[in-house]
Amino acid sequence: MTAIEILQTGRWQPENRHALDSLLLKRGSRSPGYNLASPPAAVFDWDETCIANDIGVLAFFYGIENFCFRLDLEEFWAIFPERYGRETVRRAWESLRGLPPEEARRQPEYPVYRKGLVQAVWDCFDAEGEIASSVWMARMHVGMTADEVRRMSAGAIEAELRRPLARENIASRPEDAHPIIVKRGVREYAEMKDLIACLHTHGFEVWVVSLTIGRIIEAFADRYGISRERVKGLALHEEKGVLTAGLTGPITAKAGKVEAIERYIGRRPALVAGDSVNDLDMLAYSEGLSLVIDRNRPEVLSVARQKGWFIQGAFIPIELKSSRSYLSEEE
Repeated sequence: MTAIEILQTGRWQPENRHALDSLLLKRGSRSPGYNLASPPAAVFDWDETCIANDIGVLAFFYGIENFCFRLDLEEFWAIFPERYGRETVRRAWESLRGLPPEEARRQPEYPVYRKGLVQAVWDCFDAEGEIASSVWMARMHVGMTADEVRRMSAGAIEAELRRPLARENIASRPEDAHPIIVKRGVREYAEMKDLIACLHTHGFEVWVVSLTIGRIIEAFADRYGISRERVKGLALHEEKGVLTAGLTGPITAKAGKVEAIERYIGRRPALVAGDSVNDLDMLAYSEGLSLVIDRNRPEVLSVARQKGWFIQGAFIPIELKSSRSYLSEEE
C-alpha cells in the first residue's frame, strides 16, 4: 500500500514486516474504514510466541521452590493421581511442612519433593498430552487466591528474567542417574513487543489467548501494554475469593482458543500469531493475517505452508545466538 515503515527492523523477515506494516495501515486508525466502536482485534499466543520460554512452566517451578502451592489442603492431593507418584511427593512434603523456605531447601527431602512434582507433570504430559498436563498444572493452584497467583507469577517473572537462558538438571539426590532436564530463564522478544506497541498506536485491540493459566500471564502481558482484561487463558472457578479445582470457561487450546475468541472478543481477528499445534485453529480463524513463529515443528509448518500463512523465524535472544540446542524440540 505504501513504502512507510512502521515496525522496527529487528529480525523480521522483510516480507513479514511489509505485510504487518500494510495491515497496520489498511485496518488501523489511519484507514478510512476504521470503526472506533469495533476496532480490529489482534490475538497472540503467549509462551514462545511473545516471549522466550514458557512462563506457565516457570511459574510452576517457582511455586514449587517457594512453597506457594497449598499442599496442606486435601483438595490438592485429591487431584494428584496416585500413578504419578503422589505418595512419594506427599511424604517428602510432610517432612518439610512448617519449615521456613530457606531451611526446607537444605533438607534431604527437598529435592525429592521438587523433582517429584515436576516428574508427575512430565509423566502426565507423556501419558495424556500437553492439554491434560497444562490443565492439571492450573488445577494445582486450588486453595490460592487470585492475588496470590499474581504475586507468584510476578516473583517468577522477576526471578527468571535474572536467570541465564539455560538448561537445569532437577535431581532427587546428587547421584541421581535420571535427572529431569528443564529450560530456565525468560526473555522478552523486542520485535513482538514493538509489534504490539504499534498495534495499540494504530487503534487495534490486542488480546492474548493461551493454554497457560491467565492470571499467570497477566503480569507479563502488562509489560507489553496489554490490559489484564484482555488476557484469556485457563481459569479456575472461584468461591469467596479462593480458587477451586474446577475450570471455568473454555480450555484454551485448539478449538477452545476459537471458542475463547468468540466468547470474549466477539469478532474474527485481523491478526493472529502463534507457534504450536494448539494455535492452528485460531490461526485459521483469522480474517486477515496469520503469523506462525517457526519453532521447528513440522506439523505446524506443514499447515502454515498449505494455508499460505506467514512464517517468521524464531526471535532468538542475543545470548542464544550460538545455542540452537535451547530451541531443539528433540532434547
